[in-house]
Amino acid sequence: MCRVQYFLYQAAWGISAGSPSRLQISRAKAKAGEAYQRICIDGVAVHGAIGFTIDHDVGLYYRRIRAMEFAAIEKA
Repeated sequence: MCRVQYFLYQAAWGISAGSPSRLQISRAKAKAGEAYQRICIDGVAVHGAIGFTIDHDVGLYYRRIRAMEFAAIEKA
């Protein structure tokens, strides 16, 4: 998480300084996406079977990240 925060701060600093770098912004978005994926998978692991049910929000986030993975594969 510290790495994601560093990249986000670096991109935000570049934007506020008036010289936003596409590389910094893209790197921050990529790292945030990776962190979101890791957090969702860990959340399901922590919650066990309840993480897969529609009664719990962790399952919703897990299904969203899996759908986003398949959408990214289709576009590539």
